[in-house]
Amino acid sequence: RWELERTRKYAGQAVYRAKKRGEIPPATDCTCYMCGKPAQEYHHHLGYDKEHWLDIIALCIPCHVEADGRGGRRY
Repeated sequence: RWELERTRKYAGQAVYRAKKRGEIPPATDCTCYMCGKPAQEYHHHLGYDKEHWLDIIALCIPCHVEADGRGGRRY
Protein backbone atom coordinates (compact mmCIF):
# COMPACT_ATOMS: atom_id res chain seq x y z
CA ARG A 1 0.00 0.00 0.00
CA TRP A 2 2.75 2.49 0.91
CA GLU A 3 4.48 1.82 -2.40
CA LEU A 4 1.32 2.70 -4.35
CA GLU A 5 0.97 5.93 -2.38
CA ARG A 6 4.62 6.78 -3.06
CA THR A 7 4.39 6.18 -6.82
CA ARG A 8 1.08 8.06 -6.90
CA LYS A 9 2.78 11.00 -5.18
CA TYR A 10 5.67 10.95 -7.67
CA ALA A 11 3.26 10.82 -10.60
CA GLY A 12 1.40 13.84 -9.22
CA GLN A 13 4.65 15.72 -8.74
CA ALA A 14 5.64 14.99 -12.36
CA VAL A 15 2.35 16.49 -13.55
CA TYR A 16 2.85 19.52 -11.30
CA ARG A 17 6.36 20.11 -12.67
CA ALA A 18 5.17 19.71 -16.28
CA LYS A 19 2.46 22.34 -15.63
CA LYS A 20 5.01 24.70 -14.07
CA ARG A 21 7.28 24.33 -17.13
CA GLY A 22 4.33 25.03 -19.44
CA GLU A 23 4.46 21.56 -21.01
CA ILE A 24 0.83 20.83 -20.18
CA PRO A 25 -2.02 23.23 -19.41
CA PRO A 26 -3.77 23.26 -16.05
CA ALA A 27 -6.62 20.73 -15.99
CA THR A 28 -9.04 23.62 -15.44
CA ASP A 29 -8.15 24.96 -18.90
CA CYS A 30 -9.34 21.68 -20.46
CA THR A 31 -12.64 19.94 -21.02
CA CYS A 32 -13.49 16.61 -19.45
CA TYR A 33 -12.38 13.73 -21.65
CA MET A 34 -15.47 11.70 -20.73
CA CYS A 35 -18.37 14.16 -20.72
CA GLY A 36 -17.12 17.41 -22.25
CA LYS A 37 -17.83 19.59 -19.20
CA PRO A 38 -15.07 21.75 -17.71
CA ALA A 39 -12.30 19.58 -16.28
CA GLN A 40 -10.93 20.00 -12.78
CA GLU A 41 -8.30 17.28 -12.37
CA TYR A 42 -5.93 15.05 -14.28
CA HIS A 43 -6.35 11.28 -14.20
CA HIS A 44 -3.45 8.84 -14.63
CA HIS A 45 -5.49 6.48 -16.80
CA LEU A 46 -2.60 4.08 -17.47
CA GLY A 47 -1.51 3.85 -13.85
CA TYR A 48 1.28 5.39 -11.79
CA ASP A 49 4.33 3.57 -13.15
CA LYS A 50 7.15 5.98 -14.07
CA GLU A 51 6.76 5.44 -17.82
CA HIS A 52 3.12 6.66 -17.49
CA TRP A 53 3.60 9.66 -15.22
CA LEU A 54 2.52 12.07 -17.95
CA ASP A 55 -0.04 9.79 -19.62
CA ILE A 56 -2.97 11.75 -18.25
CA ILE A 57 -6.45 12.83 -19.25
CA ALA A 58 -8.39 15.80 -17.92
CA LEU A 59 -11.61 14.94 -16.10
CA CYS A 60 -14.33 16.66 -14.11
CA ILE A 61 -14.65 15.41 -10.54
CA PRO A 62 -17.74 13.19 -11.11
CA CYS A 63 -16.05 11.48 -14.07
CA HIS A 64 -12.79 11.11 -12.11
CA VAL A 65 -14.69 9.40 -9.29
CA GLU A 66 -16.31 7.10 -11.84
CA ALA A 67 -13.02 6.38 -13.61
CA ASP A 68 -11.31 5.48 -10.33
CA GLY A 69 -14.25 3.42 -9.14
CA ARG A 70 -14.15 5.20 -5.80
CA GLY A 71 -17.90 5.18 -5.31
CA GLY A 72 -17.96 8.82 -4.28
CA ARG A 73 -14.92 8.80 -1.98
CA ARG A 74 -12.39 11.60 -2.40
CA TYR A 75 -8.90 10.09 -2.39
